[in-house]
Amino acid sequence: MKAQEVYRGAGSLLIANLAQIKQAQNILVVQGNHAPGNSIVLQLQQLHQSVEVIFTPAGILQLHAIPKVNTPDVVIAIGGGRVIDYAKGIIHHNHLIETCFIAVPTTAGSGSEATPFAVFYHSLEKSSLEADFLLPGIVVLDPLLLLDLPGKQKAVSAADCFSQCIESIWNKRSTLQSESFALDGIQIARENMFAYVQGADPDAGRQMLEAAYLSGKAIAITRTTGPHALSYYLTAQHQVPHGQAVALFLPVFFLYNESASPPQLKKIYNALGVASSLEAYEFCSGFFKSCGLIQTLPDLNVGRIDIEKLVGSVNLERFANNPKPYDSQKIIELLAQYLT
Repeated sequence: MKAQEVYRGAGSLLIANLAQIKQAQNILVVQGNHAPGNSIVLQLQQLHQSVEVIFTPAGILQLHAIPKVNTPDVVIAIGGGRVIDYAKGIIHHNHLIETCFIAVPTTAGSGSEATPFAVFYHSLEKSSLEADFLLPGIVVLDPLLLLDLPGKQKAVSAADCFSQCIESIWNKRSTLQSESFALDGIQIARENMFAYVQGADPDAGRQMLEAAYLSGKAIAITRTTGPHALSYYLTAQHQVPHGQAVALFLPVFFLYNESASPPQLKKIYNALGVASSLEAYEFCSGFFKSCGLIQTLPDLNVGRIDIEKLVGSVNLERFANNPKPYDSQKIIELLAQYLT
């Protein structure tokens, strides 16, 4: 994959100084409802550029709803993972292969700024996009953009980051490089996630942005595994935020995978400071709870969830990377025992 330019630190949002922006004639900004997107638009408009703004729609992203656009010189995505993914969909759908793509994450979570793929749906079925040109050429990691996020949003996004790092290590496609990214991400997230969610440490946001970026670098190589494969059902059918859904399943998968990949699991145990699959389950479940994340299906308060239907809808493409093959009965047993 191509190399990325990464701008880090407080104030790195001042992207109007980038040469690519100065030279552009037509700029497309893709954003969510998070206020920092407006400040970028104002910066760009002050340069008398032609600036078009597209807001990311609510709900799961649909392939059929990607808009057609004129050909911009620069696409800037400013928002969380959904916003960056939506920008990737626009780039893919409009064949903007040579367009400069800048990602400015305003949450520390999905790592989409470091991957060449995006999560979309066809109705309620997950259908990802993937292409080398979807990897942003420029990434801006500015912790000032995280300051006004609610604690719940911080927790949901950070859980995705933490889970991606773990899934990347036990992944069948794990490499020494992906493992290095993921282990560093785990260490950073373990040390900073609680303080970040609580707003107790002004530096924790900077650290979590780095952890999220590393998680994206890791899964760009390996993709995800079982916890993510199960999570899409809860998001599509019950509107459970993606990170919350993944946080439910990750701890249980230590028990599911315990006999499948001992060397890789031991590396994760060492990173978490535990000695067994049960201790890893207890650590992760407790860690997520301490950050305000739900750890049982009934506590989601989204109505009755049919476990058999949930497991039967699993994304087999993602599950194929899991160290233990898909065993629906075993998963159902574990979910019934630990999540109900």
